[in-house]
Amino acid sequence: MQIRRPFSLSEGHIPLSDYNFLDDKSPISVIEKPENKDKIENRENTENTENTENTENTVISCYYLEPVVEYLLRFLLHLSLISFFETLFFFQFVSVDEDRGIDSVISFYTNKLLSSCANFTNEEKTIADYILQKYNASSLISKGIEAASGRVSQNHSLMNKSWGYLGGLSFLLLLLAGFSVFKKYKIRWVYIIGENFVFVTMLGLYEFMFFESIIKNYLTMTPAELTGQFITGLESTCELVA
Repeated sequence: MQIRRPFSLSEGHIPLSDYNFLDDKSPISVIEKPENKDKIENRENTENTENTENTENTVISCYYLEPVVEYLLRFLLHLSLISFFETLFFFQFVSVDEDRGIDSVISFYTNKLLSSCANFTNEEKTIADYILQKYNASSLISKGIEAASGRVSQNHSLMNKSWGYLGGLSFLLLLLAGFSVFKKYKIRWVYIIGENFVFVTMLGLYEFMFFESIIKNYLTMTPAELTGQFITGLESTCELVA
């Protein structure tokens, strides 16, 4: 049996049809090695793990955001109610009572002086006129009117600022409430509003009781003490003998 060797291309035995492979532009197939396949699988697993972790972090962030918003709503509502109560209570009760106390002390002196000036002798009237002229009575009256106007303006500005604080807190509360509605959070509105109203109402009743029973009955310096200090100052400073 005779075995022939294959044709050699150098011997001119190339078929014409074999030249077609020179124009073949088909993509070269790549055979994946086992190690390359493992790298691809590892990369895919890593990407899946990262995507899972990002999803879990997003879920956790959303989970914690809702209770945070609920607590902020509770605090802002509480502060808003306290701000309303403090503003109303101070400007309607505390400040009025303080003005009344100062006015009562001043009236103690002015009423006594005004009631006794009708019985002044001519000499006493001359002394009183001399004192008024020395201290320029008209200027003192003008300064008193100006001071009263400044006091009223200052207190009115403070009251407006206090209501402004309430407005700012209320705006933040409404903004946060709108955000929670937009996000469709399950906020316990009835519980939050009911809890705060009950708490602030009880606090207001206690503050009113404390004001009426303690603060209003607290004794400051009495007119008799002020009179004694004034006479003592006249005797020691002006060298008068009463």
